Amino acid sequence: MILSLDWGVAGAATATVIGSICACVFYLCYFLRGVVNFLVVCTTVRRAVLTAAYYFAADRIISVFINDADVIQAGVPMLRALMLSMPVLRILFVLQAMGRAAA
Repeated sequence: MILSLDWGVAGAATATVIGSICACVFYLCYFLRGVVNFLVVCTTVRRAVLTAAYYFAADRIISVFINDADVIQAGVPMLRALMLSMPVLRILFVLQAMGRAAA
């Protein structure tokens, strides 16, 4: 579908994030039916804070590893997009682990 609509890499990234959000909502509805695990909440909050720190300091973080201005300029949007998807992916990973432990 992405190739036929000519969405390119940005479309693939958007589709991945949307799919991850949908899966996360499904797992939240299924596994946490009225019961919120304290560890899940703590992990989610901690990771959200770290994600915000990485999002707002993306250029400084990339410049630690490389000094090329063009690479930094190209890497900042990528790191920010990655950081925006991380909270959803982390919740998804925790809930998948909970499902395996329960089985």
